[in-house]
Amino acid sequence: MSDRPCPWCRRFDTFPPAAAYDGAAAGRESTRIPRSPVNLILRWIAAAVAVGLAVYLLPGLEYDGRIQTLFVVALILGLVNAVVRPIIKALACGLIVLTLGLVLFVINALMLYLTSFIAAHFGYGFHVRDFVSALIGSVVISLATWFLSLLIDRDDR
Repeated sequence: MSDRPCPWCRRFDTFPPAAAYDGAAAGRESTRIPRSPVNLILRWIAAAVAVGLAVYLLPGLEYDGRIQTLFVVALILGLVNAVVRPIIKALACGLIVLTLGLVLFVINALMLYLTSFIAAHFGYGFHVRDFVSALIGSVVISLATWFLSLLIDRDDR
């Protein structure tokens, strides 16, 4: 008989602590939190560029041509994603599991619709014409923001 415990009934205290998987344990800060105000501003610019790219590529997304509209829409989208999206995801967690995450695309499209509504309420000319445009636009914005964030994080290392 061996002294080693069975791998299926191993106690949790034998596993490495959660800090071993955190970026801070490896000598670097976590990449989820901006490291400086400059990084936060760069991420805001990246989000505005992503919104501008989506407006340029998709005919169903429209804005009034002012550069400040893109920045305000990026700010509103960031606030909506930070405040409203977690609540919607918590309420829809059963559907998310049932559809293997496909409902997340619908939630992202709804967040873009909500951003359009809030921007129009404050007098900024950003409009989402239909659901398909919102769905594709949310994917384009997510991919563009992800790619630009990779470039921003690479400069910090």
